[in-house]
Amino acid sequence: MESKTFAIITDIHSNLVSLTKALSIIDERKGIDQIVCLGDCFALGPEPEKTLETLQTIQDCIFIRGNHDRYLLE
Repeated sequence: MESKTFAIITDIHSNLVSLTKALSIIDERKGIDQIVCLGDCFALGPEPEKTLETLQTIQDCIFIRGNHDRYLLE
């Protein structure tokens, strides 16, 4: 079985600056096979739309809905 290396991001809360920095650090590290987002991407922060647009550009990202994400959908 082939192993994979994951990068984990979580609790972005629409903070595009922090998300962009995190993705830059992940990009600098070689050998990351897949990014997993553990939720709470939106709410509370200043740029939910741009955060969503940025997250949608991550190829093969696994998204797990957090409680803040769920609140927005209900």
